[in-house]
Amino acid sequence: MNIHEYQGKALFREAGVAVQDGVHCTSVEQALAAYDSLGSEVVAVKSQIH
Repeated sequence: MNIHEYQGKALFREAGVAVQDGVHCTSVEQALAAYDSLGSEVVAVKSQIH
């Protein structure tokens, strides 16, 4: 099986496994909205480039 990390985390959540919160974004606009929704001044960005 070949899946992205965010997809794997979703599967874990559905199975009741604790995973870190995160937001999957595909644009700058989505990233800015995600930042605003997190309510923290400090966030980390992890990109998957392939």
